[in-house]
Amino acid sequence: MRSVCRAGWITRERSYGGQTLPDKPCRPRARAGASGVFRTSNRPPPYDAADLLAETLLILWKRANRLPADDDEIRPWMFGIARHVLLHHQRSTARRKALADRLRSQMSLVERPGFSDSSTFDDLHDAIRKLDQTDRDIIGLHHWDGLSLVEVSRVLRMNEGTVRSRYHRARERLRHELAATTTIVTLANP
Repeated sequence: MRSVCRAGWITRERSYGGQTLPDKPCRPRARAGASGVFRTSNRPPPYDAADLLAETLLILWKRANRLPADDDEIRPWMFGIARHVLLHHQRSTARRKALADRLRSQMSLVERPGFSDSSTFDDLHDAIRKLDQTDRDIIGLHHWDGLSLVEVSRVLRMNEGTVRSRYHRARERLRHELAATTTIVTLANP
């Protein structure tokens, strides 16, 4: 292992299979060049800037053996790498937003099973809210999501017999709650 100073970068070089790999760049020189990397007109949001700077510094570290020989070319070289990291981030963000918009538009077109008009089913919604959370989950997974009670037991990691008995008791409580209202609801047998 030997130390080398090349255009302000100090590295410890190690030889693996005839290939010399840089180990660690000089911190002051990297900080001096990196301090202005994201002070451009095309700045990332503050919550992404630290990650992008870290990614840029990692790429600079990995490419330290390709560092320009001329001191005047080092800073533009660093800015070029930072620019590519920033452009890649912007493309990724645009793709994520486009995908989210596309999914949002598709989800709004799909009609969901269940009780979507709350004014028609206010009594049912109130009765379901009065149930225990686990019972609400069982009713929801079985009726709204269309799972069998065996599948519900797997999702909730409960014994199948326990799910069946809780489902039966929850249905009876709902019937009792809804008996006094004018809304007619028929819950299918398991």
